[in-house]
Amino acid sequence: MTKDETQADSGVTETRDELPKMGPLAVLVNPLVPTKDKFLVFSSSAQRTVTIEQRTMEGPVGITISPNHGDQFPELLAYPSSLTAMLLENTICAFGIVGNEGHYKVALVSPAPQTAPQLTPTTPSIAGFSVNKPGAPGFEAYLYFQGVENNEPCLREWPFRLSNFTKPSANPIDKTLPNFLPGTKLAAATDSRGNRWLVYQSSDGTISVYNAKTRANIRIETTKAFVNAFKSPFLGVCVVPADKAVKRDLARVYVYYIGSDGHVHVIFGEVSEKDQALSFAVKTKPAATFDVHAGENAVVIPEEWSQIAVVPWASRVVADPDDAEKTVAKPCNLLFYFDGDTVTQREEPAVSGRCDECDRRRERGEAKALVCLECLGVPKGHDVQVEVTGTFSIKVKPRL
Repeated sequence: MTKDETQADSGVTETRDELPKMGPLAVLVNPLVPTKDKFLVFSSSAQRTVTIEQRTMEGPVGITISPNHGDQFPELLAYPSSLTAMLLENTICAFGIVGNEGHYKVALVSPAPQTAPQLTPTTPSIAGFSVNKPGAPGFEAYLYFQGVENNEPCLREWPFRLSNFTKPSANPIDKTLPNFLPGTKLAAATDSRGNRWLVYQSSDGTISVYNAKTRANIRIETTKAFVNAFKSPFLGVCVVPADKAVKRDLARVYVYYIGSDGHVHVIFGEVSEKDQALSFAVKTKPAATFDVHAGENAVVIPEEWSQIAVVPWASRVVADPDDAEKTVAKPCNLLFYFDGDTVTQREEPAVSGRCDECDRRRERGEAKALVCLECLGVPKGHDVQVEVTGTFSIKVKPRL
């Protein structure tokens, strides 16, 4: 066997470089940087091992850790594969799927490769996050993947710590969960209230969000018109906390997905403080789904296999438009995806909350069911085109 070949569990010898490139991707805010403005980007090398790159809001800073060509590793990333990264018990960790179809395994791929042999995912999609406890950041983690229960496909949730990683027991999540599309891609995020949001595609094509804490399932009906019902798109999710100072009264769950047109779309829902219910309704109308950077600047994913990674509520320091001697923080969701051979990052403007004009309308009792374009999340300088074809949808176009 040559140095560029590896023996898979199935007994099939495969050459590392004979497969086209793929884009498993995970991003983590670097916890070692107090200013929280540097990011660790985990992706796949051409040899299907994990590469780590450090970035800022401006992009790469020239620090990349990757294997030498021909280096041997006990387990290669599956083809295709996916990654998720988190801070767990004060350790920066990345997890992925290794092996081959029919022999997939969940693995800790960084910092020290280690597999969880009792876990048997049936697809190469994985998602996860860590949760904090007072005084213990990254106390526990959750991973999500597809498995089989009683010969039926199921989505599994696995709570674990590093100390029991090699002795896992992942149970199916809520068995009442509506049918999901076999092979669905997954994305997951948590929030300060302990909600565990899992994004997946339903069997009818609709993108759905499941709260594993409350066992509530939310279908985002407006997404159905934009995705391929038989081929799961890549998904991304992040949570932006409530901040009454900027009139964002409720926490928001942003869902990103690749439409059948190859464009990245985004939609957000709000989380009720009382019962933690998630709603994607904008007042009395269904929420709209938008292209990320509409028109000629739309984000288009050319690769068939490219994960979406999102850093919520990152801040770029810019000059204050009202005072040249001051600076202000410009918040955004930072979006990462593969564009050909490289990881591209884009700033996705995030809406602060209600605007003053909408507040004045509410005070006067006017148009209670309406919101302006800013509150909907339409970027400035864009107009909208409303289409009602069985579903309510809005297309955002640059203003001419």
